[in-house]
Amino acid sequence: MIPWGRHYAGRYLLFVLLLSGMAGGAFGHSLKQKLGQYQDNQGMNRQRLGMDAALQYQGSGGPMSSHGWNVSLSRDLFTDRNVHQTGGEATEDKYAKEVYGTGQRVSASGTVSATQTWNKITETRALVSMTKDERTDTRTGSLGASQWIFHETVQCSLDVSRTLTERPLFEILDVDFEVISPPVQYTATGITAGLRHLVTPTTLMQYAYTRMDSNDRPPSHTYSYEIRQFIPLVDGAIHGSVARALNRGKMTLTTAYGEVSAWQTEISALKNLWRGARSRMSYRLYKEDETTRAYGDELVFGSDMITLSLAQEIPAGAIGNFSLPLSIEGGVSRYVTNTTIAANTMEMALAAKF
Repeated sequence: MIPWGRHYAGRYLLFVLLLSGMAGGAFGHSLKQKLGQYQDNQGMNRQRLGMDAALQYQGSGGPMSSHGWNVSLSRDLFTDRNVHQTGGEATEDKYAKEVYGTGQRVSASGTVSATQTWNKITETRALVSMTKDERTDTRTGSLGASQWIFHETVQCSLDVSRTLTERPLFEILDVDFEVISPPVQYTATGITAGLRHLVTPTTLMQYAYTRMDSNDRPPSHTYSYEIRQFIPLVDGAIHGSVARALNRGKMTLTTAYGEVSAWQTEISALKNLWRGARSRMSYRLYKEDETTRAYGDELVFGSDMITLSLAQEIPAGAIGNFSLPLSIEGGVSRYVTNTTIAANTMEMALAAKF
């Protein structure tokens, strides 16, 4: 879903997008360790140490075709150098300094998900995740199901999620001298309907709609379209996507941000380089228009991101006597905005298959 409502949130979501999407799908049974780094020219640092584990089993007959479990754990260290090193003002606003004190905080998160395939064409899934730092506690749960129809060329899906966040009271005096007080118990309920269409053996199209209802803003709506085209001649593929997000309606004193609409487009080129090696290069453009809560002024925020990632599989026994297949993955990105923010992000990962 497209980020909106906080112009600096894109920097954090950039980091998460890289960790979750740049190196390809999960293995049948795998254990992956990840290390990531984010740093920008405004004084913000973020370091992540994470681990993913995946177990996939094929059914031996009957309606339960396959089932799998995925576990993801991570630890993030956020540092605002302007506060932590010099005691000055926070980079983005006063929240980090007043709530966390030192300009530095540690966040730990974990996610457990399970999927079950029935008769090879029906999938059910469940997910539970938790994120906690010194002041904030977030819990999310979701349930979903998918069904292939029309000779297994169209897949319909529906997912429902619920998020509960407990956070400290933080009131601010807005520019119109109104006291803004976001709820200390934030709740959000989301529903996503999706359609995946296998147009040809080499062409896949996806459509999705998401509605999110929370207790601090009007309902938000996101519409997205994606096409994936495999090109046999070059042993690669092109992925393209566009999304439109709308978060408009009556604004209250629970948020300092106004009505928001946004566009996000992305295009990626994927290529098999040589045996066991693959690459991905992508460009993402994001634009957000905000009508401010206080005076109705229009603010425009834009960002560009370029990402390059590589992965190399190493057969069992290729490194000494190590008997498990390995995969080495790495990626870098450059992120710039029209608010003079420029950031670099990198990730390294090592996965073992068994």
